[in-house]
Amino acid sequence: MSTSPPIVPTQFDLLCPHCGYDLRGTTSDRCPECGQPIDRTTSGISLIPWTHRRETGLVRAYVRTVWMVVRRPAEVGREVAKPVLYADAVRFRALTVVVVLLILLSTVGVVWWGADAIERLSAPFQIDFDIDLFGNPSSQTLSPWMDLLLPVAAGWLVWLLAPIYVLVMLIGCTGVASYLFRPDRLSVQQQNRAVALSCYAAAPLALLFFPVLVLAIVLLLISMDPQSFNSDLQAVIGFLTVLGALMLVAILFKWWLGTLRILRWATQPTGGALLLAGLFLPTGWIVVAVLSLIVLPAVVGFFKLVIASLK
Repeated sequence: MSTSPPIVPTQFDLLCPHCGYDLRGTTSDRCPECGQPIDRTTSGISLIPWTHRRETGLVRAYVRTVWMVVRRPAEVGREVAKPVLYADAVRFRALTVVVVLLILLSTVGVVWWGADAIERLSAPFQIDFDIDLFGNPSSQTLSPWMDLLLPVAAGWLVWLLAPIYVLVMLIGCTGVASYLFRPDRLSVQQQNRAVALSCYAAAPLALLFFPVLVLAIVLLLISMDPQSFNSDLQAVIGFLTVLGALMLVAILFKWWLGTLRILRWATQPTGGALLLAGLFLPTGWIVVAVLSLIVLPAVVGFFKLVIASLK
């Protein structure tokens, strides 16, 4: 029985997962460049479950890939040494964007459903904010400095465009990391594989489902009959609120840290480059969020207010 390693097409040339050395033409079980052992029996097979979705099923492959990125992002980064199809990675990122968009839209539904509870919570801090017949906020009840927010509020009141603002933000934020995965010192093939792997880094965002679920439970408890409130129930609500906030922070932190770990193994950056990448990521996310959720609605709202004033 033959024990030779599997034959891999030339367009899927194998690289050392430790140093990126091109292993074409070598038969040794160790990398000639760095000396690290090479497992040739699995060197041409991707470990990312998403790439095997036709065999395992779409939902199962997606869930397993999310779990892999959350628990073992370094293994995802090492996949740069194996065949990485960019089209597969883009599909995974697109599905993640859709999943997160649905989660965020469901959050709006949960908040709308729990409007009475939110009003009860915000009563001590409530600000009068009138809406006129055109659906535009009235500046008469706002302080002068808040007039600057009128275009933003008017833009968000165009309900059909609100999901587009969020979609633009998600596409932009999940694409920010790709700029870090293409250093000039890598070959074009390595850059292409690394950029493809960056698409998997957004997987932890799918876990936003859990803080949204906690939010729904909190609003359900708050909307109960006030006579049923007691110190124990208030303690439970406080605990769940803190838990939901910690979940949200943990997910965002895992997204950031996982992206950096994939970057580390996929591109082998220096310590300084990795530090700069760690600063670049949240900065890029904030910039994209501001442009998508504030600037873009402000532009739309400005034109809406101008048109309304001409009627």
